[in-house]
Amino acid sequence: MISVIIPVLNGEAYIAQAIESVLDQTLPADEVVVINDGSSDGTAEIVRGYQPRVLYHRQPNLGPGAARNLGIRESKGDQVAFLDADDRWLPNKLALQKAALDADPALDLVFSHTRQFLSPELSEEHAATLICDETVQPSPLISCLLARRETFERVGPFRTDIKAEFVEWYLRGLEAGLRMRILDVLLVERRIHTANFTLKNRDVRLEYLRLLKASLDRRRSRMSGNAAAGALA
Repeated sequence: MISVIIPVLNGEAYIAQAIESVLDQTLPADEVVVINDGSSDGTAEIVRGYQPRVLYHRQPNLGPGAARNLGIRESKGDQVAFLDADDRWLPNKLALQKAALDADPALDLVFSHTRQFLSPELSEEHAATLICDETVQPSPLISCLLARRETFERVGPFRTDIKAEFVEWYLRGLEAGLRMRILDVLLVERRIHTANFTLKNRDVRLEYLRLLKASLDRRRSRMSGNAAAGALA
C-alpha cells in the first residue's frame, strides 16, 4: 500500500496541479493525504474539491516538519512518498520506484532525477530574477522520495524546530545506515517561482552547513569511540 503525503501552506496557486499529478499516476496511490499547515488562502476549498479521493487534515501553522509528521501518523501505507505542494510528478513516478523497492527487499528508500521549471504565470521581469537550471539531475529531494514506513521508525520523525527538516532527517538516515538508491530517470519537476521556500528563507543554506557539520561530528565521535573500544578489547 502506497501513501502520498502533501503538506501545504497557502498553496492555492499550485496545489491542484500537485494533486492531479498524483492522481494521474500509472500506478495509483492507495491514499493521498493533504496536510493543510494553517493556510489563510483558498487552499482548503481547492483540496476539499478532491474529496473523497484525497484525505484532508488541517493543523495550526506548525511548519512543514510537523505537517509531514502528522501525515505519517494519519497514513496507513507501508510505502510512503511526499510531494511539495508546488512541485509535480511525472506519471510513472510511483510505478518505477515501487518496482525498485519490491525488487530489492534490502533497499530502504529510493529517489529519482528531477528537473526545475519556471512557473508559467511569472512575468518576464520576475522570471529574469530567478535562477532555473533545467538540467536533469539526480536529486535526494523529498518530492523525489519513496520510502518504506520502517525507515521513519528507524530514523525517527522530522524535526519541527528547524527549516531544513528533510536535510536533517536525510543525514540521520545516512548515519543509521539506510540503503538508498537514485533511479537514473526523470520523475519529478520542481517549480521555481518567487515564493520558493529557499528563496524566501535564504538563511536556510547556513542551516544546511550547520546540520552537515553536526552529522560529521557525530560520525567522528562514534568512530573515535569504536576505536577506543577496540583498543581496550
